[in-house]
Amino acid sequence: MAAALVVAVASSPDAYSAQGDSSPAEELRPSAAHVRSARVVVELMSRYHYRKVPLDDALGSTVLDRYLDIFDPGHSVFLASDVEEFDDHRTKVDDALRSGRLGIAFEVFDRYRTRMAERAGTASALAGRDFDFARDEHLELDRSDAPWATSLADLDDYWRRRVKNDILELELAGHELEEIPEALKARYSRMARRARQINADDVVQFFLNAYTQSIDPHSSYFSPRSSENFRIRMSLSLEGIGAALQTVGEHTVVRRIIVGGPADRSGQLGVDDRIIGVRQADEEEMTDVVSWRIEDVVNLIRGPKGSTVHLQILPAENPSGPPRTLALVRDRIDLDDQSASSRILETRASDGAAARVGIIDIPSFYLDIAGRSAGRDDYRSTSRDVRRLIEELSGDGIDGIVVDLRDNQGGSLDEALLVAGLFIDSGPIVQIRKPSGGARVRWDKDPSVAWDGPLGILVNRSSASASEILAGAIQDYGRGLVIGTRTYGKGTVQNLVDLPAYGGTGRLKLTISEYFRVNGAGVQRRGIEPDVNFAPVTTEAGGGEGELDNALPWAKINAVARWRAKPRNDEALAAARDLSRERLQAGGPAHVLREEIEERRRWRESGAVSLNRARREAEHAELEAQRLRIAKALSRAIEEGNGEERPAEVEELPDLRDEFFLAEAARVIADFASYRPGHARASAAN
Repeated sequence: MAAALVVAVASSPDAYSAQGDSSPAEELRPSAAHVRSARVVVELMSRYHYRKVPLDDALGSTVLDRYLDIFDPGHSVFLASDVEEFDDHRTKVDDALRSGRLGIAFEVFDRYRTRMAERAGTASALAGRDFDFARDEHLELDRSDAPWATSLADLDDYWRRRVKNDILELELAGHELEEIPEALKARYSRMARRARQINADDVVQFFLNAYTQSIDPHSSYFSPRSSENFRIRMSLSLEGIGAALQTVGEHTVVRRIIVGGPADRSGQLGVDDRIIGVRQADEEEMTDVVSWRIEDVVNLIRGPKGSTVHLQILPAENPSGPPRTLALVRDRIDLDDQSASSRILETRASDGAAARVGIIDIPSFYLDIAGRSAGRDDYRSTSRDVRRLIEELSGDGIDGIVVDLRDNQGGSLDEALLVAGLFIDSGPIVQIRKPSGGARVRWDKDPSVAWDGPLGILVNRSSASASEILAGAIQDYGRGLVIGTRTYGKGTVQNLVDLPAYGGTGRLKLTISEYFRVNGAGVQRRGIEPDVNFAPVTTEAGGGEGELDNALPWAKINAVARWRAKPRNDEALAAARDLSRERLQAGGPAHVLREEIEERRRWRESGAVSLNRARREAEHAELEAQRLRIAKALSRAIEEGNGEERPAEVEELPDLRDEFFLAEAARVIADFASYRPGHARASAAN
């Protein structure tokens, strides 16, 4: 799944370094190196990509639409007349890519730069205007499917509401009214400046990515500079707050929380939160970072280990309310923070029997390749650590194990296979199919088993790639119960190609193969469906591979001939599933969690925020009250489940939610382990 993050960062005009701030903007044109790179990318994609898609007029039309959306995803910059003018190129895009004639790409960009300057000027003029915040009107948050404006008047009306919302957000954040106009004028000036700072390499990268991502979302082209910048960002991303960021529209959005980092440990920053301000510990004023380039935002957030940075965020769960401020102490993420860990949860089965369930948390599948290659006896790996943890837990006397793979986005495939082998006898674990159609089987060849007792694999929507292979193997062999929500559904494999070897510049990441389970079912799009499903009370309905544009379809191949599933106690599974369903449908946390789901559904369907100040403040107050109700309900449920008291503060909600579902998974395994045929089942509410 990390590959998808790379694509997202590399596909935004906001993700590139400044080349100066001269005005008027320099006229950009493609170079001979750009021509060669385009030809090489098309050749490699056509020859080696897993999905064979002909570069014809139909694909060229898709590429043009995607290219326009890269520059104007909210359909708030171009006019319909601009798009109609570009339509004349639809049947020429395929030929342009194949031959490397990139004039089309630069023509579209030149118009974008002109229009962005106009929009920034309009917004700046509106920033000093008096608005009526008692009026009932709304601002669309997602205009990706909105039609292009047919007139300047229509576009001006959208920007009027957008500026009004910006003013309201700053007011709710506590800014002085007299300071807001100048702050917003500076923000809008940065928008136009960003457009002027895009260079020819960037334009070519956008255009080639519009092509690669019209075939699949994980293939992308990196220009030489952006490839190096990304490498540096990734090497430094382990220092700071531990969050992967992306520019979406004018905001810097949290796309991933790195396990073990300061943001993860704090529990205060979440995926889809929008960062709108940054302040250093020795500064009094928060710096407004709306419309900043992502590199500049990252540079503000990054700093020496042990120093403090203050972030002002718009929480994903409360988009209408005022911002929240949090403080994070910068740190470096060590291997120990990413490594597997364990603990024991004291819980009770529904018949009242006490149970001790071992929890093994695997944040990622890691391997110290250098240490192993050097022959060191103490090299670290997931499978070695998990085997040791199983031995320790077994020595402490446990009734079952839950392996927590929530938010585990993959890593070393070899380590995922070895971890699967700790729970099953030798046998095939996964099939990998190449473009030619043949499938290679990866095996666990070790007949030994580290744990043969009751086993649960806890997953969520962010469990991806190698995590899905492990969960799928445990499910296919009937070795344990997969618990939680459907996984992400990333079943493809990418390879990185250095283009200078082929006469081009930069790098190309392209999809080369696909994972399949031993029963022949694909992981792609569908992920792994849990045996015991928590979906009715989680907010994880979306966000999977299937929601990405042009994601490869689900497929099925033949099962591995030598694979045989072991019989599973289906009666015990049915009983454990029913008991969990009763608990999750009962009052308390289930009720308030479903209330939150309904609120989020309403926000998604409305796709807009109110520009009425009183209504906005009331919505925020209700959402904060809802968060407190959820926190209190989860705290009580955790205490009842394992006797562990937890605070019920709003800020504790992310941790409380995670702990609640972990406690429920432990109770599922306790019920499964204690099941006896014909035994009268106690109420799940006990």
